[in-house]
Amino acid sequence: MPPENTLPPNGRGRGGRDFKRRERPDPDAEALRVQPHNVEAEEGLLAACLIDGGREILTDCIEARIQPDYFYKTSHQEIFRALLELYKTGDPVDEILLLEYLRKNGLEDEVGGIAAIYAIQDRIETPAHAKFFAKIVHEKYMLRRLIRTSREAIEACYEQQEDISSFIEKIEEDIHLISSGRITEGATPIKESLNEAVTNIHALLNGKDEVDGVLSGFRDLDGMTYGFHPGQMIVLAARPSVGKTSLAMNFAEHAMLPDGGRQKSGVLVFSLEMTDADLAMRLICSRARVDMKRIRDRVVSKQDSADIAQAVKELQEAPLWIDDNSSSTILDLRAKA
Repeated sequence: MPPENTLPPNGRGRGGRDFKRRERPDPDAEALRVQPHNVEAEEGLLAACLIDGGREILTDCIEARIQPDYFYKTSHQEIFRALLELYKTGDPVDEILLLEYLRKNGLEDEVGGIAAIYAIQDRIETPAHAKFFAKIVHEKYMLRRLIRTSREAIEACYEQQEDISSFIEKIEEDIHLISSGRITEGATPIKESLNEAVTNIHALLNGKDEVDGVLSGFRDLDGMTYGFHPGQMIVLAARPSVGKTSLAMNFAEHAMLPDGGRQKSGVLVFSLEMTDADLAMRLICSRARVDMKRIRDRVVSKQDSADIAQAVKELQEAPLWIDDNSSSTILDLRAKA
């Protein structure tokens, strides 16, 4: 006899909570939904590429890795593809040369003819906002890719044709590829760099000798680095078994439990070799200033025991997370971070 359905179609489930049966989305209805796009931003970006020779804006688009298929409308894809071809010739880019190229390649009617080109050209009067248009176009394209990837993942879930671990890893890789394609800033004019540098100089001069980065706890090192700052990648390199892990955990300890009333910094540690318990043991001994060998040899004094208890109490309040999954991949690290 099959088990009874304990969740009624409508009414209350266990615990008295309201329950309503959720219908599966209709795939046909989902397919009819208009995908994310912004035609106005697309037209604004194309118009900017036709102003003042177009080469500067097209250069910015190329640096930002804008591709023809980032545009939602097929006609806009063809126009941008034509603009890129004109850019390669080294000649100025304008509506007349664009129309000539489209005619030679039999694409004039496909993009809407001369009227469509002039309508786009009249969309804006200055290319000043081109980078904002490009960002919108890029973000809408990423959303469409994410929708497509999600649909493919859902279909694959129903089919179940591969190992679940491999399947999840493939989805993570697909999402990472979408994320890695996010629009990034290209080369920065020296004027902008100088403005930021001057701001940093004023902050340093008015900071009363305070270091604004995350301190390592080693005075000489902090004197050279002025602390660790966002955007930096710090590499500890040395031969095996010379203390890289211990030094890194010292950095972590001082970041999450800093001296002098400085703000605590959250720390996430990925360990491929040592377990979380091993790392916790090292932290306790470091914090308590007790040699780990004394614990293993069972020669701990009463003062050592008191220091260990105090260290444990302090570390319990520390913003520290340890992941000791030895099979973690780069995609795993990125997703968890």
